Amino acid sequence: MPLLSYLPHSKPMNHPGPSKELLQLLENLPPDQPRSKLEPFRAIILRWRRQGRSYRRIQEILREQCQVEVAYETLRKFVQRRQRPRAAEQELEPVAASAPVSDAAKSTGIST
Repeated sequence: MPLLSYLPHSKPMNHPGPSKELLQLLENLPPDQPRSKLEPFRAIILRWRRQGRSYRRIQEILREQCQVEVAYETLRKFVQRRQRPRAAEQELEPVAASAPVSDAAKSTGIST
């Protein structure tokens, strides 16, 4: 249903939908560029934090070695947001299934 049909003042639209050409064009769009200038350094920044480096030290390293100027708070928020698993990533992780009772009993040596 078109978005406008949800608005109280609008009338439902009888639109045929996007054309095949438009759908093809949308499918072939290039990926978006990273929104943060820190994204190319994501893995190393997160590793440095796990190793105990302070935000100030990481800020210095990025400025001196990588020529990337970043505010302390920007760096801190970047790390905080990326240390938490995203909801979409959590949904994709497989959940370990428990073994059936008979298999579990066999593995522990309990006869059924």
